[in-house]
Amino acid sequence: VLPNLLRLVSYAHKLHDPRSWPDLPIEMQSIISRVLQDRFWQAGISGGTMNEFYATVAMTKASLEGFASATRGKIRNTRETCYNIIYSMSRLGEAFYGYEGLSGPLAEALFASASFLSPHNFSILLDMAKRLIDDCPPSQYRHFLVPVLSTLFRQMDQKCSEEWAAIDRRKAASTNGEDLTDEMRAESILRQLCYKSVMLVASLLDPLRDQRAVEQQPLHNSDDLTAINEPKSSLRNFLLSELTILEPLLLFCAHAITYRDTRSNTIVTRTLRSVVPHFATPESRDDATSTAIREFIASDVLKAAITSLHDGYFADVQKDTAGLIATIWIAYGLPTHVAATTGEDGLQIQPAHDRPPLTESVRSLLLSLPGMTEQRVDAVGMKLGTTGGVTGSNRQQRALILVLMEGLRGVRIS
Repeated sequence: VLPNLLRLVSYAHKLHDPRSWPDLPIEMQSIISRVLQDRFWQAGISGGTMNEFYATVAMTKASLEGFASATRGKIRNTRETCYNIIYSMSRLGEAFYGYEGLSGPLAEALFASASFLSPHNFSILLDMAKRLIDDCPPSQYRHFLVPVLSTLFRQMDQKCSEEWAAIDRRKAASTNGEDLTDEMRAESILRQLCYKSVMLVASLLDPLRDQRAVEQQPLHNSDDLTAINEPKSSLRNFLLSELTILEPLLLFCAHAITYRDTRSNTIVTRTLRSVVPHFATPESRDDATSTAIREFIASDVLKAAITSLHDGYFADVQKDTAGLIATIWIAYGLPTHVAATTGEDGLQIQPAHDRPPLTESVRSLLLSLPGMTEQRVDAVGMKLGTTGGVTGSNRQQRALILVLMEGLRGVRIS
């Protein structure tokens, strides 16, 4: 069943990819796009009532629009039925997740062309993907999740970024509220997709995830309870140690900070704040992978946070963004104090001293901002060093950042 099923869902996805129509004349491309475009009624956006909308849909059954609706309905039903069958198979547990050679073709079929789906259809795929990931046994994380999550996160990043760029272009080109209803509908659906995407990331990286799994999720047998209580089986720890997954995940998070949706912004900044200290432990100090990740966070993620702080749209969530900036600065950009060590005979082996910062990128980036001076940056850095570290007073830390960024912070349009 599986080979045919994966070909079927892959084909249903590829129908949305313009590259799958090589013999179609250019002037026909827009028609295919129109045929595959779902019609929606949304409260507060669409004109008329829901009943009026469905009455209009029913009246178009004998028209070309009705023919298009029937066509995309068949494609949608095929696609979503494939999702349901795959999820039903996943309930077989180890027999499904441990099946040799399944994870790669499954990731390819489900996600390789997913960015060509509409935001609404991508959201439906995310719902199924989350259940598929949640039910994966810890013993199959490496075998099953690496190809699945790395492909999914790349497609999530590509889809959300491209759709926000398209919204911005559309707003720039629109005049006098032309097609405002369609624009508002498209933006509303995109916000829902971004929210689902960041919620998926937040749930996977939740430090309490495994504890909740024990308390809430049904377990098939006592072996599941034993496996989930083992520290090594933590999904969060696995994701943070697997570079193939972590690279596209962090790239998505960096971009998500600047998506113009305050709910998504708040969730992703809080998630990143919980991740940053993981790569500042003494064990990770000289690790090459951890060093590369720290540099990415201290440059790309920090730039995205500062960009968000500068944008007036995010004026109401500046505290969360400032908290993320402070966490990155404290974890990576400040010297760490090493206490004195003594031997069993009471003699001092190593005197107390300060280790240099894990990276100079944080300070360099802050100094490159307009109006920043070494005196201002170093003064705030010294004050941050007295706030108790990454587990210290977040209120005091973000206040210091907001004062430092006073001239750069965006203000409410009102």
